[in-house]
Amino acid sequence: MDTTPRSALLATGLVLGVLGLTASACGTRVGPPTAGTEPRHVVDSPTHTGRLAEDRLKLALLDLNDLPTGWAADSKRAAEERGIGVPNPDEQPCRALFDPPAKVRADGRFARTEAGPFVTTRTVGYRSAGEARRALENFRKAAAGCGVFKIVEGPEEDRADVSYTAEDLPLPKLGDGSVALRFVRGGPGDDQVTVLADVVFVRVGGAAVHLAQAGVDGTADQEERDGEERDEREGPEDGGVGPDEEEVRDGDGAAERSAMLPLAHRAVEKLRAVVDNRTPRPTGSFPDVTQLKIDPYARTHE
Repeated sequence: MDTTPRSALLATGLVLGVLGLTASACGTRVGPPTAGTEPRHVVDSPTHTGRLAEDRLKLALLDLNDLPTGWAADSKRAAEERGIGVPNPDEQPCRALFDPPAKVRADGRFARTEAGPFVTTRTVGYRSAGEARRALENFRKAAAGCGVFKIVEGPEEDRADVSYTAEDLPLPKLGDGSVALRFVRGGPGDDQVTVLADVVFVRVGGAAVHLAQAGVDGTADQEERDGEERDEREGPEDGGVGPDEEEVRDGDGAAERSAMLPLAHRAVEKLRAVVDNRTPRPTGSFPDVTQLKIDPYARTHE
């Protein structure tokens, strides 16, 4: 991500919440199904061991309705043209943390401004819970083996070599197991701006969700307020504060200030619904979102 004073991108003002994430597994372990307990022909039901189809994975993806006001859809091509976005290291094992391998998946990208912050999301389907569990362990191994990576960032006329260094941060229980990591880079030269890039991989039954967010540290206030206002309007069933998030509020301060945490909870909630063969419930509206008028023809039935 380009944050050098030479770049005009800084004029837009980058914002990113402090993300409370840690490289540790959480949640209840779910063992593989017992052989012979399910008919072989039942392979397409999300409640069994079959892989989720791509259309179901797309249904579980975060969308603009799940983000605070001001976010917009992004694309890989736009990120390449800007020269900034969620980091994309070339070498393994670091690459697997930002681009985990998946045969059947759905992807989404979002940006708040052309200078960030940026979010990428991915839902992945596996043939069984056991395969999803192995994918989580592979992500954990990649996290343990990636201490630092170097990439080139910035627009074509103002490229800069930058380094990201891994850090561990607290993470509440997510899904059936999760691994997360933060990467920090200082500004090149005399630039003192600190950039954060956080990743989290969460298993939900025989599927998984991957989230990554990148942007400048230190200007999280608005992002935090957006998340808090949403939580006040919603209960756990609507994607608001649930038991897992309460654990964070009682824990580490960095996790408590996480701007990514509400997105992670919502992503897990949506994927859980799809895995259970349900349709995810829409979130409550964020501030400044246009409200639809109540149906004047609606009737109340006793």
